[in-house]
Amino acid sequence: MDHLIRSLALCLVWAMLTTVGAKAQEAPPAAAPQKSAPFDAIEWPADDAAKVRVLVEKSWWNLEAVDGVEVEKITAFIAKHWSRGLIQKRFAEDLVEVMTKMGHSPKATVTLRV
Repeated sequence: MDHLIRSLALCLVWAMLTTVGAKAQEAPPAAAPQKSAPFDAIEWPADDAAKVRVLVEKSWWNLEAVDGVEVEKITAFIAKHWSRGLIQKRFAEDLVEVMTKMGHSPKATVTLRV
């Protein structure tokens, strides 16, 4: 009888260990959103908060769209889902995450319309 109880206890421990290991393999941790920007620097002219200027290859340009998505749509999405006070920060630091949440996941290269 003791032998049977030990065997059942070992089987139970083994089952628990393999179940925990399987769950860990099934649910890998979520990857952090990619941080990247298709420009070298960004500025928001004080005289026109709707305009975004970006530095690309040593020249400043007025940015109109990223991969066909208008800057106004991107900034409106940020204002709606985060805060109006975070538009510049989110645009500058989290553009990949923002565009992905908009349904426009950027590829390795993007097209800037200036």
